[in-house]
Amino acid sequence: MGFVRKLPLATIKMNKLIKYVFLIILINLISCVSKSKEKDNSIFNQKIWLDNMELGDGLKQNPRAPMTNDLMNNHIKNGMSRTEIIDLLGQPFKDEIQERLPNDIHQPDSINLRSIIGESDEKRQKILTDYNNWYHQNLRPDTLLIYTVGWTMTDSIFLVVKLNDKNSVNEFWIEQN
Repeated sequence: MGFVRKLPLATIKMNKLIKYVFLIILINLISCVSKSKEKDNSIFNQKIWLDNMELGDGLKQNPRAPMTNDLMNNHIKNGMSRTEIIDLLGQPFKDEIQERLPNDIHQPDSINLRSIIGESDEKRQKILTDYNNWYHQNLRPDTLLIYTVGWTMTDSIFLVVKLNDKNSVNEFWIEQN
């Protein structure tokens, strides 16, 4: 029979603590490495953007999606010309004029569609008619360059660049359809 040496309880606890601390450090290092890779993907890369113009089927993430924040914060600027945007981003998915409500217009409370709940058929019809009339009276044409970005679980995501009457960037945003 061999001699089995028993370690003091304090030594056993210290060994477990060292293993635990080592494991935490290792997890943090792995996390930092993966986050640094994520950050690399989030920087706008024109070649990757231009190589991924298709909307796709939603089964895999378009590499454009992670870089849109950097694109919007550091590359697209109000006042850029249509030509500069197309030179930067390529041909848009759609280049069209759409009728939209201006951002600074507010719907009157008297035609709030939530107010039709519990109302008589006649009152609901009047509110809906008033709402439709107000909506169509306030629509304005917007020239939009629309670029595919990716998908959520069910909807496509687009970068929308609105041009003013001088054909330069007036606004830009991400839109889900």
